[in-house]
Amino acid sequence: MLWKKKPSILALTTDNGMDFNPGSYLVFTALGRLWRDLNLDQLFASSYAPYTSKYNTIELAWGKLSQELAQITLAAEA
Repeated sequence: MLWKKKPSILALTTDNGMDFNPGSYLVFTALGRLWRDLNLDQLFASSYAPYTSKYNTIELAWGKLSQELAQITLAAEA
């Protein structure tokens, strides 16, 4: 048996939306396949509680980017 020097661990933090909710059967199945295909020792998946988006760093970053992109005006080509 081949032993790894260090354990391989992947930790995911997702929002609690419908498409990334770790409690969803399809997401759970996809995470299981990811664990298997990457030959991970451990896989942790957690999500933010509802109405706590102020702590979600990804949502905060996308919010700032969205505000910046909303100010851009694209020139129409003739």
